[in-house]
Amino acid sequence: MDKQLDIRFDRVEKALGTLVDSIAKYNPSTHSAHDFVAADAELGKGLEELQTHQSNYRRLQELRAASASLDAQIKDTLRLLANTRKELVNAPATVFPEGSHYAINYDELLSYARMISPTTIPPVGAINGLTAHSEPQGNIDAGGTETAATTPGGPGTATPVGGSATPNGLLNGMASQPSSQPSADQPGSAPPASQAQHSQQTVASSGTAVTASTTLPEHLSAHLNPHAQTEFAPWPGEDKVRQGSLAALAFLAESGVDPEGYDPEEEAERARRRKAEEEEERRRRADEEDRERRLRHEEQLRQRAAAQAAREREAAEEAEAWRRSSVGGAQPSASSPVGGEKRQFQFMGDLDDDDD
Repeated sequence: MDKQLDIRFDRVEKALGTLVDSIAKYNPSTHSAHDFVAADAELGKGLEELQTHQSNYRRLQELRAASASLDAQIKDTLRLLANTRKELVNAPATVFPEGSHYAINYDELLSYARMISPTTIPPVGAINGLTAHSEPQGNIDAGGTETAATTPGGPGTATPVGGSATPNGLLNGMASQPSSQPSADQPGSAPPASQAQHSQQTVASSGTAVTASTTLPEHLSAHLNPHAQTEFAPWPGEDKVRQGSLAALAFLAESGVDPEGYDPEEEAERARRRKAEEEEERRRRADEEDRERRLRHEEQLRQRAAAQAAREREAAEEAEAWRRSSVGGAQPSASSPVGGEKRQFQFMGDLDDDDD
């Protein structure tokens, strides 16, 4: 590519030199100008080819880098597969026991299911209460509809749905009118067919009213079936969970106690023994302190008695010495002071202690 560009540059240079020489000789040549234009066009094409070549070269470099990366990835994958295969081949096979290897016993599972059954289905009273509470309305609607559909007669003679709201007094009055009106006005009485239709309509309305009146009030229904309005949830409540074994196990785990080998009765017995030992140790220490206090008190009493006896002994010796010195005062002895010093009687401090 470099050689081709050099050739085209040389052609442009030569064509330009020839054109400049012809112009310098005042004899411009059109052929030289055409050669220069053609050389310049060839040079432009060469530069475009150079740009394409550089783009292709850069693309080749990118492809080579991608190929090298993919080759490295393939090598790593193959190496990983080989290592995994080696580990799988060297892995020991698991030998399962021949007998039952389930960790949960069948009887224990059934016992647990029996204990959790109260939280899996609603109470019987709740289901019966909902069924009994929903049946009367359907019977009333069905009875009213059937009465309206099966009662023959002209327009306005059918009993509407929900006609049970008619008071019993009005029904009784309506029921007594057909028997009294024909007797009062016999010539203008209604035909027998009209009387039969009116009687059938009245009896149907009375039956619907009686059915509606047999429904118990809401407060009596709640008293007879407390679970009628109970909301059922298929899991125990928070208060029951806090009172159950899960809360106790959580408390033991938080206290740092392993629940696996924990026995509440044994722990209570151990706590009782520990408390008894602490009480015995406290009683023993109190007895020892009392005995030591008593011994110290007796020792103090003995020391005081010994000190008292020593003071009394010293007082007796001093009194004896004073008596002897007072009796033999005219005859000075060797121990008497020279010069005949006068003696003065003094109270002894030990004698004051004797009075105390």
